[in-house]
Amino acid sequence: MAAYRITLSASGATPATTYIWYDSVLKRFCSDQALTTPIDRAPMPTRTGWTVEGFFQSTAATAAQYVAEDGSFTDALLALSITGARTFYAHQHANKYVLAFDYGAGSGDVAEKEVTYGQQVGALPGASNPAASLVGWFVDGVELKSTTVWNAEGGATAVAKWDPYFGRVVDWFGLASDWLVPVSSDSGDAMDKLRELFAAEVEKRGSLADET
Repeated sequence: MAAYRITLSASGATPATTYIWYDSVLKRFCSDQALTTPIDRAPMPTRTGWTVEGFFQSTAATAAQYVAEDGSFTDALLALSITGARTFYAHQHANKYVLAFDYGAGSGDVAEKEVTYGQQVGALPGASNPAASLVGWFVDGVELKSTTVWNAEGGATAVAKWDPYFGRVVDWFGLASDWLVPVSSDSGDAMDKLRELFAAEVEKRGSLADET
């Protein structure tokens, strides 16, 4: 009885190396060198953010596939003449996910983009809002930049954060001013700030009646 070791090599995955054994007499694969435990599929390694596509004759893109993504043995392997130890190599690819954009009170043309695990997010869309300027994009409260490396196993929604403006304040208090006042979204209650500005303007002008 000849037991030939088959090495399954998957660099970067866990485990990086797995062994199965080929029984040359009964023409079957086993999990042990003693050939007492036959198997109909190989144990598959895992890799965070990546898909292990299976095991192939070599690392070349055109190599014959011997073990499928689910660990099952392909017809090519079952037809292979195995007369000695062999090594098969995993083909892997980084997963791609969808990053959606929530513009909130603003607007924009890009609804979503594709991001790749382990790679930079890349260009982020611009956005417009007549009442505010765009501070940036945030995922779960963390700012997302074009240089951010995507390390999440799955997609997400990036939410636009806006810095509002209160300008051309005319109607509420009968003021005829054209001044534009930026109020940071981080400066506290925006309405309280606006009321303070109104009060200061009214005091400076003397009375609201003078403006009507």
